[in-house]
Amino acid sequence: MAHLYLTRKRIQNQQSEAVLSDAFSNSIAINPPHLRQLGSNRSRSLSSHFFDDHNVEDLDMYCSRLISCNWMEFVTRYYRFANILTIQKTMSISNSTAIRMELIQLQLTLTIASFAISTETLVAGWVGMNIPCALYQKNGIFEIFTGGHTLGCLLIFLLVLEYARWTKLIDA
Repeated sequence: MAHLYLTRKRIQNQQSEAVLSDAFSNSIAINPPHLRQLGSNRSRSLSSHFFDDHNVEDLDMYCSRLISCNWMEFVTRYYRFANILTIQKTMSISNSTAIRMELIQLQLTLTIASFAISTETLVAGWVGMNIPCALYQKNGIFEIFTGGHTLGCLLIFLLVLEYARWTKLIDA
């Protein structure tokens, strides 16, 4: 813990340099009273300097606050990132939902069209049977009947499509 007091280490290095420079200049070195040295009253293993337990508690409190602040910053950024991911997932789901809705609307439109075509096919099948009928002998009646029935199926398609738009099954 004592080695984390960087300011005091710098001051001690300056004091050591001052002592060494004074020793080379044959003068007596005196430590100023306002500068306290680092070290431990209990152990002098790594350093010849000493410090009191109160300073270690201050350093421990400072480190705890620093870790706490960094942890809070980490948690804040984590939740922001999680929120961004949630928003992106929601956007992708809504985009895929919009595409899915367009495909459903296209399918509904094609189903309505196939219904209209199937009614015309049904009538064409009835007319195409080999059953004797008096209408087969009249000239020009087949073209009128087929054209009228095709227009009727187109009208059925448009009416059912408009009903689907009116009930908001299909966007306009």
